Amino acid sequence: MTISSFKPLLALGLLALSVGPQTAGATVVATATVHWNPLDVEIIDLSGGFDTPQFSWISPFGSVNSSAYTDLVEGNSDNQSVEDFTTQLSSASNSTHSGSHAERGDGIVQAQAQSDALGNNFAATQANNQGSFEMRGKGVALITLDWTLAVSGAELTDHLSAYGYASVNLSGNYTDQNGANGGGSKSASISLSQGSDSQSGRFRFAVTGDGVNVVIGNFGVMADVNTSTVSTVPIPSAFWLFGGTVVAAWGGLKRKSLSASC
Repeated sequence: MTISSFKPLLALGLLALSVGPQTAGATVVATATVHWNPLDVEIIDLSGGFDTPQFSWISPFGSVNSSAYTDLVEGNSDNQSVEDFTTQLSSASNSTHSGSHAERGDGIVQAQAQSDALGNNFAATQANNQGSFEMRGKGVALITLDWTLAVSGAELTDHLSAYGYASVNLSGNYTDQNGANGGGSKSASISLSQGSDSQSGRFRFAVTGDGVNVVIGNFGVMADVNTSTVSTVPIPSAFWLFGGTVVAAWGGLKRKSLSASC
């Protein structure tokens, strides 16, 4: 075999390598959102003009945090918090192939993370509001909020592990200061993981005052997400089909060259 006749075979082998199976280039994304304006509490007046209900927040607190890493080495994290419900908070962290972002403000508590299916990546983030409250008078204070969860691109294959997790946690409880009028509590924890899916719903929490006792309680929401990918690029299967032919041809070419020189 001459060098000129070997070139097409070599080119064919290189082409086989280039078109072999590759790791999926998808991105896994997870998002959790709670739509809630903590200053917009609906008051239902049952006082008949006496002991008008009044609702107020005590010790409000909010925070956001984010982190993102590629190969557990390159990346960063960020944390922010404030003792009120009005300050806009935003936290973002990024690495080469992952990123996360958390936001709190303007009636939204949201967390989003994403990781590319290239190497080993991890991203996580949270956003939350929580606080104590006080209610006086006779009536009902109603907190209503909508939530949404979404996960996409999360899959498990021979050469790729792509995981996505999104959750919202909502809880409230109250009692009167004298313990004479009982109280109430309500909580929900909803999550999505793996696959590609989305969910949405509504959460309602009602606080009742009897007009005699002062009601105290706590309420909080959290959006929590994380994503991770672990991928390996396999040797293309076409290599094993054409690799032996290329090696054999190369060996034959060398033997012919040696015999021709003798």
